[in-house]
Amino acid sequence: MEVFLLPDLRYLALCASEVNFIPAAIANLSRLQTFLLQGGYLTELLLPKTIWNIKTLRHLWTTAGFVFPDENLEVSPGLIHLDTLSLAIDPSSQNLEKILTKLPNIRRLRCKMTASRKKPTRIGDGILVFDCLSQLESLALRYFDGYGFKFPLDLKKLSLSYNEQSWSEISTIGKLPKLEVLKLLDDSFSGEEWEVKEGEFPSLRALKLRGLWNFRSWTASFDNFPRLEKLVLHDCENLEELPSCLGECPTLEIIEVKWCRESVASSVKQIQQEQIDTGNETLKILIEDCVDLWSPSEEEEEEEEESSPSETESISSQ
Repeated sequence: MEVFLLPDLRYLALCASEVNFIPAAIANLSRLQTFLLQGGYLTELLLPKTIWNIKTLRHLWTTAGFVFPDENLEVSPGLIHLDTLSLAIDPSSQNLEKILTKLPNIRRLRCKMTASRKKPTRIGDGILVFDCLSQLESLALRYFDGYGFKFPLDLKKLSLSYNEQSWSEISTIGKLPKLEVLKLLDDSFSGEEWEVKEGEFPSLRALKLRGLWNFRSWTASFDNFPRLEKLVLHDCENLEELPSCLGECPTLEIIEVKWCRESVASSVKQIQQEQIDTGNETLKILIEDCVDLWSPSEEEEEEEEESSPSETESISSQ
């Protein structure tokens, strides 16, 4: 590619399809700071060994995820300026932590499992360690079904999807002292009941729950979520209601509910009334398409009434 003949290039954004590796010639761009690659039908993108030589790199981002070479990591230089990374990993590899230590200043990381998708086979194998990234502030994890995680204590934003963890594992997240934004999406957790433990989520400001199909019961106490400002629930069709303690949360500004049960909408309205009773009249609620799947519509009820004989008709026909 001719673009690799521009040694002074600092920003490179490409749109491509059916690509699975990056040529070694990318190292000719010795001043490159940002490399973005997006397009349809992209699988994991294997980076060349020469990627370690581009010491100016700050942003590596793709819709698929880059796979770092793991040969000769002991002698490979680190990318100490890398700030933003979209990464694809094989969790069964013994080199994950070695690769991460070569990226000491990552602040924003999106991580997905490679296509091999091997589940842990022994106790202790299923823990992915990210706490070596002391500068990490934002982390998104996808498709790590069967794995647990160790997070850096300074993490501020966390997004999980398609991990199918047990709700008993969420206390690891609840203990993060600086976590401000949490997104639990698309079967990130599997199970019916989430019981928030005492003192968890002390700094959380925004919480989004979406596509948690089995989630039915959510309990919490007044000391949970003391700084929560925004709560979003989408497509949690089996959840029965929100924790009533949210009515006592003094920082709450907005609750958004969509595609949930009518009982959830009712609990939101009750929380709003409790907030008003305590002097908070600024809480906004947005409720959309909250209809129980088994509840008949008004049209169905009218059709049923029309098709059924009235009491008078029944008597007169006797």
